[in-house]
Amino acid sequence: MDTSQLRFQSGIITTALDDGEISALMAQEDSMWSVSKDEGVSCLRATFLFGRYQQCLDFVAATGSLAEQWDHHPDIHISYGRVVVRWWTHTASGITTNDVYMAVKTSDLALGMGADIVPGP
Repeated sequence: MDTSQLRFQSGIITTALDDGEISALMAQEDSMWSVSKDEGVSCLRATFLFGRYQQCLDFVAATGSLAEQWDHHPDIHISYGRVVVRWWTHTASGITTNDVYMAVKTSDLALGMGADIVPGP
């Protein structure tokens, strides 16, 4: 996906995007991510399917490296053949442009590693 229109903002972000802004950005990026509410907070969520457990581990390690590079960290759940990733910004109590940016980067990474992407829970 093309992230040329998105820019990662450094520093503390305290304002979440509204539903319309999220929908517009996600449509623009042709994303396989969905918006879900977890404990009352909106987040971007996608499930990545791999053929082997080791591929899941490799993807989690690569996602962790990406997160460290940008100092923005997702919630990751791993099981056999499946990795669920959720992005949101704690300081904003919701989804920011940084989460959209990182979701797109995560999708690109997963597709490059041969994953299928399933939006949502």
